[in-house]
Amino acid sequence: MLLFDDILERGFDGHNFLIGLAEHFRNLMVCKDPKTHKMLELGEKIKQRYLEQAGSIDLQFIMRSLGVISKTDVEYKASKNKRLLLEIALMQLCSIKAEQEKKNP
Repeated sequence: MLLFDDILERGFDGHNFLIGLAEHFRNLMVCKDPKTHKMLELGEKIKQRYLEQAGSIDLQFIMRSLGVISKTDVEYKASKNKRLLLEIALMQLCSIKAEQEKKNP
């Protein structure tokens, strides 16, 4: 929450943050399969970092996270409190991770 607050304080747009987060999770999903990781249009160094990160993250976590992010994106335009909407989404992402860590310590 503090990191997100810092991002907003520096003038970064919340919706751009959300779109970037969605792209990040999409890239992780693409990297889960050797056949699809070629779809990444990134430099080799960054592609390698995605491959490493994707190897340590469960596909179910990625899919559930993309669901939260997608739902938040749809609700963003109509929201009267966009910041709160994004903060709730970030908390939901953290709770997915915590739930999985409890199941697989």
